[in-house]
Amino acid sequence: VNGSAPSTYTWNGICPPYTPQLVMLNNVSFSPLPTTNTLQIGVTSINNNTDQNNTNDVITKTIPTTTLIAPRINMQMDFTQDQYGSEIQWKVKDDATGTIVAQDGPWSDLSTSGTLLHTKTFTLIPNNCYRLEITDDYGDGACCSFGSGSYDLKSGGNSIFSGPANYGKGLTKWFKTDVNAGITNLAHTQNLLSIYPNPSDEKLYIQINSPKEDIYSFSIINQLGQIIYADKQNIVGEKKIEMNVKNLTPGLYHINIHSSEHTFSKSINIIH
Repeated sequence: VNGSAPSTYTWNGICPPYTPQLVMLNNVSFSPLPTTNTLQIGVTSINNNTDQNNTNDVITKTIPTTTLIAPRINMQMDFTQDQYGSEIQWKVKDDATGTIVAQDGPWSDLSTSGTLLHTKTFTLIPNNCYRLEITDDYGDGACCSFGSGSYDLKSGGNSIFSGPANYGKGLTKWFKTDVNAGITNLAHTQNLLSIYPNPSDEKLYIQINSPKEDIYSFSIINQLGQIIYADKQNIVGEKKIEMNVKNLTPGLYHINIHSSEHTFSKSINIIH
C-alpha cells in the first residue's frame, strides 16, 4: 500500500483452470494519504512454483481518500424495493468494529412487478467512520423489469448516497460523520445525562436531569442491529434509570436516547 513493505498471504484451496475464486485477504493497516492511495496486489507463486503465465500476476488500483462527510448524526434511509423485497436488505455498520447500528429488510414480495418505499431513521455519533452495505440475494438488484427501485441515505435531510438500485448483488459505500455533527445537542446532553458504568456487568444506570418535562425514549441495539430494549418515560427534574444487563451476551451494544430537543448516542460494553 502506497509503496510500503509488502504483506504476504498464503491461500490454500482449489481453483480449476479458467474459473474465478474469491480470496479474502487479512486486514492491512496503513496511514492514508490526503488525496489518493495506491494498492498493489500480486501473485508470487502458484502451487509453490513460478506462475507459467506471469503477464497478469500484478494489478494496481488507485483508491481515493474519501472526503464524503455526513454533516448530521440524524440519518434517514429511503429505500424503494422492487417486486422481490425478500431478496433485499441494507445495513449501516461501524467501520472499525463491524457493529450494525441500523438495518432494514428483507421485506415482503409484491404480488406483481412494482415498487414500495421503506423509510427508516436512526442516529449515529460524531467523528466516526461507517459503511453502508446493500445486498441482493438473487443478484439482480431492485430494478429493471420487476420495478425500478432506488436508495437514498440522508444526513440531516441532505442526501449523501443515492441512486437507482441496479447494483447487482449489492454495493458498499463508506462515509464519516462530521466531527461537529450534533455537537450542540451533545454539549447540552452531556449536562443532562450520563451513562455508567461502562463497561458494565450487571447493572447499567442512566442519570437524567431534565430542566423541563419531556418524553425520553431509550433503545439498546445489539451487533445484529436488533432492538433488544426499548422504553419511553415522561421525565422532569432528576431521575436515575436502572437497567439489568446481566442476561445480555457480553459484547458491544449501541444505546440511543431521544427527547424532543436532544439526541444522545453511545456505545456500551457488556462484560461478565
